[in-house]
Amino acid sequence: MWPTLPLSRMKEYPFLILGIPTWDYGELQEDWEARWPELEELDLTGHTVALYGLGDQLGYPQWFQDAMGLLWAQVASRGARTVGRWPAAG
Repeated sequence: MWPTLPLSRMKEYPFLILGIPTWDYGELQEDWEARWPELEELDLTGHTVALYGLGDQLGYPQWFQDAMGLLWAQVASRGARTVGRWPAAG
């Protein structure tokens, strides 16, 4: 098992790529959910964050990528500049 590093280490890097799967019915996956309070304490002002998400668009089309939206809202509210927005149409 990999060691768990504090999320505060993210402040050491000006560019971050964060990935998250959508679990069950639009929920956070357990690993992210356990670290969410730690993420809420970070100041990411001046950092650039790209996000990617995983999910089941066939089995759960109405909740596909919901967790990525939650993560986007969290890092944006912490002052990060986010990149890589893509339209959902089509």
